Amino acid sequence: SGSGWETLTYTFTTGSDGTATADGVYNKVVFFPNRNAADDGWRNPIIDATVHFDNITGVKTTAGGGGNDNPPSNAAPTPPNLADGAVISLYSNAFNNISVDAWSAVWDDSDIEDVVVAGDDVKKITFTNFIGVDFATNPFDASEMTHFHMDYWTDETDLTGKVFNPKWSNHQGGNGETNAFDLTNPVPAGSTGQWVSVDVPLTDFTEVGGGDKSAFAQFLITSNLGVVYVD
Repeated sequence: SGSGWETLTYTFTTGSDGTATADGVYNKVVFFPNRNAADDGWRNPIIDATVHFDNITGVKTTAGGGGNDNPPSNAAPTPPNLADGAVISLYSNAFNNISVDAWSAVWDDSDIEDVVVAGDDVKKITFTNFIGVDFATNPFDASEMTHFHMDYWTDETDLTGKVFNPKWSNHQGGNGETNAFDLTNPVPAGSTGQWVSVDVPLTDFTEVGGGDKSAFAQFLITSNLGVVYVD
């Protein structure tokens, strides 16, 4: 009504622009004060308005994302049998791992902890949106690397629209992200309660801002799964 504080709640199941149903992964929020009440165009005439916003939140109204948090009972699969010198490893008992500054960077919105599953060291990630692994003080050159491997496990039963998307952030010259590599990775149907192995060529990743791999400095995972175990 435009007469004081009002609470507005939206359910993200359909888009007013007629595009596909939202997938639960968002990277921005935009406000259009001059949208008309019928949501089919703009207010006529357009008016100048000062609008105050507060308490902007995303609310998950149905349980999911490993809500019961039943951990796996079996260890992750043994990774590919490769010589240690042929692998740059962030986290594995099978290889020598690089030095990591932070497994949950101050700029991410998720939590991570070390757990042991059937004698195997595993990372347990509780997602809000994404986790950021920072090793910017020890970036590595991935120019000669050809493939990417990761194992993950979830007890989420509704896998429709669920993703587990990794990203490499390249910091050429040490001046923050100069380009990146994104992988769209839908969670396979029927994989609830099973370890899922992602083993793909780096060419499957989408280059964002260029293809330089000389200074990988951060690794990110975006997911709408909730609790996930990763190795």
